[in-house]
Amino acid sequence: MSLDAVLEELLYLVGPALSGLLLVIIEPSTALLIPAALILVGTTLMMSSPTMAATPVDASRRDAASAAPLLTEPRFIALLLPVLAAGLVVGTVYVAVPAMIATLGNAAAVGVVLALFAAGSAVGGLAYGALQITVSSQRQLVILAILFIMASAGAGLATSTISLGLVISAAGLFLSPVMIVAYFAANDFGGTTRQTESTTWVNTAHNVGAAAGSALSGFLVESWNVSSTFLTTAAAAAVFVALSAGISARLWRRPSA
Repeated sequence: MSLDAVLEELLYLVGPALSGLLLVIIEPSTALLIPAALILVGTTLMMSSPTMAATPVDASRRDAASAAPLLTEPRFIALLLPVLAAGLVVGTVYVAVPAMIATLGNAAAVGVVLALFAAGSAVGGLAYGALQITVSSQRQLVILAILFIMASAGAGLATSTISLGLVISAAGLFLSPVMIVAYFAANDFGGTTRQTESTTWVNTAHNVGAAAGSALSGFLVESWNVSSTFLTTAAAAAVFVALSAGISARLWRRPSA
């Protein structure tokens, strides 16, 4: 899981630089065909892999089908909320950072700053994956999400491109760890019959948060100002993390039957 999260961040690191190089050589419309072709080839190779063909059918599939939907489980909701919050922050970063750099008068640095964000996430994922932590996954998620939100909020106080890059790279340190812990926790929650469903919901929560963060931050940048955008979306993300912590605390206090 740690390696997977780090490789994903490396794609964000290499992608902007490679895109910039391609746009110098070919037309933008042609450049868009390259990632589409890579996705098609990658999907084809994955589906034709012997590992995919050899995946056994779980004999307890009927039990999984008859189980209650995962989204009706409060513990699972508590697991997804920090991921949703992290996605909200990510969506904000990719919209608000370019806007802030434009106000600082150094538009050429956008790719560098966003690459620092991805690089920080890659480093954080590698470092966190090497640790042996005994704290529960839910507590790890809440703590990591809070640190991620606090660091991202600091971007709203940046007064130069350099300070923005430093803050954003520091915030990135906590992104991959959030996703690593969430994937592992969801995998355990799904058990032997619903692992695919549970881990897919982690992806969905992150993507929904990122889409909402992009939309919200775009509106705030246009109607307010960039600095306030970081702080406002951080506050919204903190609400989701607080809800997660509240659900977990209530379940923990609930007397056993």
